[in-house]
Amino acid sequence: PDSTLMAAADWTRMLIEHSVAEIVAGTEDRFIPQAIALDKRGGVHFRKGCYPGQEVVKRAQTYGQVKKRLALLRYTPNVTLGAAPYSRPDIASEPALKPGSELKLHTQICADVLSVSDGLCLIVADPLLSDGQHDIYCDALPSPIQAVIETARL
Repeated sequence: PDSTLMAAADWTRMLIEHSVAEIVAGTEDRFIPQAIALDKRGGVHFRKGCYPGQEVVKRAQTYGQVKKRLALLRYTPNVTLGAAPYSRPDIASEPALKPGSELKLHTQICADVLSVSDGLCLIVADPLLSDGQHDIYCDALPSPIQAVIETARL
């Protein structure tokens, strides 16, 4: 059979475009399943099993009070985002936005980055971050980025 392997960057991009959360080092133990839409994708069974945090997850499902939501963040990639402002090649290739980065609207934390692919991020956003264009700050970046936020397609 003919099988085609997909490059890791292409795989990540595909997951982001389909709003599929990928939990990696830096994002583990930070979100309840509803915040990353696992309930909408059949990834949580509310009547089976026993697991840490089950009470919180069930309460959110019962009362429908999930404050965070899955969203896409689109930005124009540039030198500032793609590489640290250093002359050393080993540092210059390090992405500034990465899974686990906290994003801020002015000075208040408003989202966490789940996945990053050239010009596109999957984020878990607070209600503070509405759809539309915003100047987003991140401690890893020397200046804000202009980003467009849109609700994730599920």
